[in-house]
Amino acid sequence: MEEHDLLATSWTWAGRESVDERVSAVGRAGFSGLALALDDLHEVRATTGFAALRRMLDDAGVVWVQVGTLGDWWRRGSEHDADRGVLLEAAATLRAWQVVVRADHAVPAVPLPPHGRGMGPARRPE
Repeated sequence: MEEHDLLATSWTWAGRESVDERVSAVGRAGFSGLALALDDLHEVRATTGFAALRRMLDDAGVVWVQVGTLGDWWRRGSEHDADRGVLLEAAATLRAWQVVVRADHAVPAVPLPPHGRGMGPARRPE
């Protein structure tokens, strides 16, 4: 993304209007990027289609697309495979610059050592 580009997160452009109306509003508001949540992706795939959405984004001047968030990306099963499939299909068709996946929160945290332990005495550069 460019230094001055703005990304409309999925919460920013959520609403009851059609996807086309909301995408147009995002472009008119000056955003050049848009984030699509996993639920949005399933809805677009079942209704408008990703190719039509890409055309809407182009018409609105939206060049940056982020898709996600995919949790449990490492798991197998029909629900996980469907989510992974829609995410990857959307990323390819919409030319997404970023695909968001979530970490495994089930892994216990490892305590970090106190800052500086074992680093030796501080030295000034010569």
